[in-house]
Amino acid sequence: MGKKLFDALRIAQIVIPALGVLYEAIAAAWGFPGAEPVMVTCGALAAFIGTILKIDSTAFFAGKEIVEAEDVDSKAD
Repeated sequence: MGKKLFDALRIAQIVIPALGVLYEAIAAAWGFPGAEPVMVTCGALAAFIGTILKIDSTAFFAGKEIVEAEDVDSKAD
């Protein structure tokens, strides 16, 4: 997965649930239909995107050494 797609999905993972909550609030205030199905759909999409991102980041970091912040500080001394 490319960096642009990864970044776009990270943003979507935040925005989609926020849009679901916004619609649920507006639907309750104005009597719009379908608030619950919209929230369930947004939650499912966010969970799916999160899973894809986790799989991709795990594959990306496989075999790479993860350097802790403490290690970086001690190497600088």
